[in-house]
Amino acid sequence: MQIGSIPPPIHFSLADFVDEERHAALLGQYDKCSLNAEAEPLVQLPRASGSIYRLPGVVVSKSISTPTRTRLLADPSKADDDLAFALMECRGRVEIDHCGSEYELGYGQAALHRCDEKLVTTNYGIVRSLCIKIPRASLLPLLGNREEVINHPIDPANPALWMLRSYIPTAIHPTTLSNAATARLAADHLRDLVVLALGHRSDGAEAAREGGLKAARLAAIKAWIESNLAEPELTLDHAEVLFGISRRTIQNLFEEAGTSFTVYVRDRRLQRAREWLAAPERGHMSISEIAYDVGFGDLSYFNRSFRKRFGMTPGDVRRGSSLLH
Repeated sequence: MQIGSIPPPIHFSLADFVDEERHAALLGQYDKCSLNAEAEPLVQLPRASGSIYRLPGVVVSKSISTPTRTRLLADPSKADDDLAFALMECRGRVEIDHCGSEYELGYGQAALHRCDEKLVTTNYGIVRSLCIKIPRASLLPLLGNREEVINHPIDPANPALWMLRSYIPTAIHPTTLSNAATARLAADHLRDLVVLALGHRSDGAEAAREGGLKAARLAAIKAWIESNLAEPELTLDHAEVLFGISRRTIQNLFEEAGTSFTVYVRDRRLQRAREWLAAPERGHMSISEIAYDVGFGDLSYFNRSFRKRFGMTPGDVRRGSSLLH
């Protein structure tokens, strides 16, 4: 079923096909992306799976595959169409042959490619790839209409590339894709982050900084908070060091979202505590154990905050859960 005006994601896996059909099935996935491609598996039994997400003006594809040589054939009809920003994570070598250049992409590196020129990619290990296709007309002006950024590997430590990786789950989340407006905003942020990752400093790139970088920074900080709720160093000082931005900048990001860093952390801890108190599988844990395990060091403060937030005590939630189960 289509979500609003956004096409539903396409998910595929070669495991759904018998052995002799896997090669043809692999080529079929390129057709879904409107790519004229050939694939040569480098192992006897190829394996691959992935997903394709079509946002307004941007196509995001994620895949994992066994060693394969893929040839995207030259297609002059796409001269005014797309540029592809590809990020590879491979335990073996990844060789690229594109636009007269031959080079290797190291683990976690990315590069920009043209969809109207032949591209040969050979991976000699299990590879996870992320590809973001963006119309040339919307991307090149932000790069000062300069194409020398094509075929230049980007260091995996590039901050904007790190932010881009962190933002992808938000951009393709069902909530984001639930309506055209949020999907359009996510697509714009992805494009802006690609511009910043390419390192170009034009007026367009500075405009991109105001859009995509803010959204991606906030998404990345929230993801870090979610993964570290129990940690005592979940503080503004630690975030400042980890993300390389000032405390004031972090505070501004949260204030623009209608909250503050401290309030957001507290609310997420309280929400997790409520979920755990209601979970039968955590019935063996005491209220104090749950409070400490979600990051509260003061039980009295936890109880006061919980009651103020939810209008009931932790014990009320625990007793209500017991009655239901």
